[in-house]
Amino acid sequence: MTKIQDIHSYSSLSTAKNHHLLYESRTQLKDNYIFRNKNCLIGIEIEVENIRSSLCGNLDYYWAEDEDHSLRNYGREYKSIPMRAYQIPYSIEYLKQLLSINNPKYEFSNRCSVHVHLNVRDFTMEQLACFLILYCVFEKHFFHIAGTKRENNIFCVPLWTTDYLPNLKKLVRPESYKAWHKYLALNCGCIFGSENNKDFGTVEFRHLYGTLDTKILYPWINSIIALREASSKYKLDELVEEIITANTTSQYLYWYDTIFQDLKISPALMTKKDHEYGISNLKQSLFAFNNIKTYDYINRQDNHLIRFHNLQGKKKVSEENKYPMDDLLGELMGVNNHILFIDTPPVPGTPTPVFTTTNTDTITTQG
Repeated sequence: MTKIQDIHSYSSLSTAKNHHLLYESRTQLKDNYIFRNKNCLIGIEIEVENIRSSLCGNLDYYWAEDEDHSLRNYGREYKSIPMRAYQIPYSIEYLKQLLSINNPKYEFSNRCSVHVHLNVRDFTMEQLACFLILYCVFEKHFFHIAGTKRENNIFCVPLWTTDYLPNLKKLVRPESYKAWHKYLALNCGCIFGSENNKDFGTVEFRHLYGTLDTKILYPWINSIIALREASSKYKLDELVEEIITANTTSQYLYWYDTIFQDLKISPALMTKKDHEYGISNLKQSLFAFNNIKTYDYINRQDNHLIRFHNLQGKKKVSEENKYPMDDLLGELMGVNNHILFIDTPPVPGTPTPVFTTTNTDTITTQG
């Protein structure tokens, strides 16, 4: 299947494998954390303040130091090479050791954050769509870990407050990701590049506050990897079908338990309303065009895409042009080349109707 790296030209990744392998072979880890997939590629950016003695001359492995003008008080940002997940404990312990020796009073203010880049060059567009759908279902999970301060931070804007999530028709099109802003909590702009993003071929998680606490940092990264692993097990049409039919909290909890397992947050924090909120916002984004009178839904009974149009004052659609269907969507969703029309869009806030068709394409609604 065609992968993202096959449809976009990227610069090669520099991992200096042999150089770091030598370091790892002679280093005893204090905390050998086990990640869900030890070989997936991860990049980490860590913002730190009170760095009065630059580490530039001492960073032989994993990290580069940059100035960060969004920080104060001698702020610096440490950017890793693309690492295999198993290398993360080596890199974190190495950085902590150097900071403790050269800047023992280093600190993380409320201006500091940790950004994690997940490599998606080896994704297909369908897997990327699945990954993004699952993220939207569980966006609250990541913000519960990062806390309410990050949720209200203008440099880490939740997707549920925006209209950046493409609808179902555009979800598998590369151009849909070229308009993403870098300050979204989940930044997809760095997959193919955008006006304010370089094309790294990664999805950037910007949620986490500044920390080198491995009890926070490692499970955080593992949650991202868990989401990646789950997205590879779905086909897009199957996942969409599950999203459409999901209507009980027990279904949402089952997904949550299955995907995150020991990483899941206590029900006292990740509540029933959080799960319902994620699903309802996702459905609205996937199956509706925002701010215009057109809504798309999948009719699972008859395998049709139902498109609602406000056709008042427009010419009747001719029979030969009645069923235009985007070939790409038809291929991915496995639907017939039918689009059925009714004149009145659903009222926002009302339950999504279920549709059936007869042999004469008469549309009836239930519920």
